[in-house]
Amino acid sequence: MQRFVLRFTGQGAPPAADLERISAASGVSVIDATPRMVLVEASGAAGGRLADALAGWICVPEHGVSLPEPRPRPVKSPESKPKPPGRSGSSRAVRGDRRGGRSKPGGER
Repeated sequence: MQRFVLRFTGQGAPPAADLERISAASGVSVIDATPRMVLVEASGAAGGRLADALAGWICVPEHGVSLPEPRPRPVKSPESKPKPPGRSGSSRAVRGDRRGGRSKPGGER
């Protein structure tokens, strides 16, 4: 069984008789419907016959699209060398209090 999208190409809303004919067709099961489209599950032959029998309708096979990874992860390059242990990567020593200044004895500034 395949899934097909039946789309009404005529003016206005599709005729109610066409919608009833789609749901009553043998070998066809309706999965979902919108005002101008119907998603059905049917054999390839049944889907083609249904579209040919209804004026103003086209039938196309359903196609899925895979979505990309929403948050790609960084990949380590094989050329990157590990840093030697014990080095923080910064050669500048930090002195003083949190505000960045040097402290005077007794806590005064």
